Amino acid sequence: GSSTLASFLPVGQSLKVSFYVKQADTGYNNNAIKIDNTAIGVTVFWKDGIIPSTTLNTFCVELYEYHIIRISNGSYNIFASKTKFA
Repeated sequence: GSSTLASFLPVGQSLKVSFYVKQADTGYNNNAIKIDNTAIGVTVFWKDGIIPSTTLNTFCVELYEYHIIRISNGSYNIFASKTKFA
């Protein structure tokens, strides 16, 4: 079966998620953040207020970190950051 974040994260609670991306000749950037298959009700706050750009560096790894807070039913705030390691 499948689960939703809403099914196990109570209102007022938070969750931290991180993942890394090994960059190649074609740069990749996470520019679409969805929770439970929708972006509706999801507000993203990027570190320093700057949405990260795509990296075109074949010798780097980028770490994305998300602190997700469930504000109410169907509403989440995400505090996001991206760090480049080369």
